[in-house]
Amino acid sequence: MLKIMQESDYKKVPVACRVIVLALLTIRTSCLAQTILTDPTAASGGDSLLSAYVAEALKNHPDLASMQAMIEAEGSRVRMVSSWMNPDLMLGVMSLPTSLDFHEEAMTSIDFGFMLRIPFPGKLKSAREAQTARVSSSVEEYEQMKLDMAAMVKMAYYDLAGNLGIRDALLEGQRLSQDMVKAAQIMTSSGMGSQADILRAQLEADQWQRRIIENDQRIAASRSRLAAALGRTSAEHLQDPKPLAKTPPDPPLDKLLTEKIDQTPFRRSQWAKVESARQNLKRARLEYWPDVDLSFTYGFRDYLKPGAMGGDPEMRMPLDDMLSLEARILVPLFFRGNQRAMVQESEAMLRHAQAEYESGGVKLRDGTRQAYARLEAARRTYHLIADTLLPRADEVFEASLPDYQSGRIPFMSLNEALMQAVMQKMDREMALADAHMAQADLERLIGKSLAAE
Repeated sequence: MLKIMQESDYKKVPVACRVIVLALLTIRTSCLAQTILTDPTAASGGDSLLSAYVAEALKNHPDLASMQAMIEAEGSRVRMVSSWMNPDLMLGVMSLPTSLDFHEEAMTSIDFGFMLRIPFPGKLKSAREAQTARVSSSVEEYEQMKLDMAAMVKMAYYDLAGNLGIRDALLEGQRLSQDMVKAAQIMTSSGMGSQADILRAQLEADQWQRRIIENDQRIAASRSRLAAALGRTSAEHLQDPKPLAKTPPDPPLDKLLTEKIDQTPFRRSQWAKVESARQNLKRARLEYWPDVDLSFTYGFRDYLKPGAMGGDPEMRMPLDDMLSLEARILVPLFFRGNQRAMVQESEAMLRHAQAEYESGGVKLRDGTRQAYARLEAARRTYHLIADTLLPRADEVFEASLPDYQSGRIPFMSLNEALMQAVMQKMDREMALADAHMAQADLERLIGKSLAAE
């Protein structure tokens, strides 16, 4: 298994090998996204519709396309920062008299040449390695974005499934409330009820319609979030998820908080930023050593016309060409405000990147523990409702109906029993959806699929 390299290990590795290691890390990181695209089980525990939605988001979402373009831009900068500067070509005239006569003054020449800056050894190498690390960081951020995108799709999908399950419970409650209206009418006609019971039953039936309208709004919001996660501009033509049948797996927390958690794309991206800052510091320290500006000039001179500059009035004088070679070196005289300040800045940025790396580890583990706690609480809540509370609420309602018909309990007690039964069904659906959403968040944090395991 590939592990995060520490600073001492990284410095011992040749540059070519470092590039190979970065490429291997990138390939390894993309395995999960590729698995999500090709293996429905790994993506969603066997839900083919959810797997198709995840694959659609990873293929079409504009945020991913935007990140891909940024990676291409970062990759282009690797060659740019490691290349020599373009030479300056020169073409001109030297010492031309105002008469514009090229044969009147001995120093008049037509010059052409070039000037080239030769960087101090090591500067371009450090710049290339710093930019390569930034590219690696962007690639890891892209892979983490894929995980985030998959989690967004899953959470919107599970939220929609939960709200659809609640709608089924509300429709059942509405149907039962309408049956209670009929029961109240029968009780009143037989002299065992009152007109007030009929009015209360009709009011409660109308209240169920209001709850259904509120649930429809939540369903529409869930559909919109799912469409946005898929990168669609419209929420139409979305296929409804299947009813959630069981809670997700519950792996031990200690297994999730092992050292492998530092191999997630998020952590590798942070480490790449540390390496980039380290190479920038190395580049800043090399700024104490100046570059060399080398210039070469060739001056072409033809001849002096007869009598020019006191020469022979009968003969023209041929002139030799001239050659110039010049080297310039920058003297770091004011290094305190230039080179030293640059080094201090780079040292601070390195400390910042290292602190961000350490802070990221703390936050990642905290987020993992919190997501695990949500998953565990949702699982326990679901099983409590499904195994204990809901069966008892159903029993209470079933027992309350004959008691009301016999006049042993008032209508409000019967209505309360109905409310309890329906509310337990609603809470069961949301607890199941919350468990799956917590699982999706946990997978996003640890960088792997719990369903696949």
